[in-house]
Amino acid sequence: MRGAVVPAAARAPVSAPARRAAALAIMALVAILAACGIRIGSIDMRFGNIDASLDSGIGFSFTVVVRDSTEWARLWRDHDSRIHPTRPLPHVDFGRDIVVAIFLGQRPDRCHEVRVERVLVIDDNRIIVRYRELVAPAGTPCAQGLSWPATIVRIPFTDLPVHFEQLGPL
Repeated sequence: MRGAVVPAAARAPVSAPARRAAALAIMALVAILAACGIRIGSIDMRFGNIDASLDSGIGFSFTVVVRDSTEWARLWRDHDSRIHPTRPLPHVDFGRDIVVAIFLGQRPDRCHEVRVERVLVIDDNRIIVRYRELVAPAGTPCAQGLSWPATIVRIPFTDLPVHFEQLGPL
């Protein structure tokens, strides 16, 4: 009978080789998705920009997670040290948010910047901050002079470990 539900006992049993083949196909699919950067069990987190600068006072490549106001004041003072007059410390409610920051270090011109692309919670056990260095296309006029690109964002408070992933060029 077409469209009728067949009880499990009446169905033909699935052979062990067929089960193994199905399991291998599922594992291959998961491996392909992982190779493409797609993770099973990932959730996008909101994030908000605090600052993006070409003139960070932090002159070396560095990523950091800040979870308290003392550490935040120290990081902002160091980051803002090339800017005169200095800017006020942006308010962060550390009961609600934490700060993540990416500093690229010195670059030879002002054609570079850094941007957070995504913040992900992976399998409820870690945070991944994906960022990208953006470089102006060849032939694009840019200002001469050294730069120290940086970006600072806030994400919702978490005690989970935070990892940074640099994405390749667009």
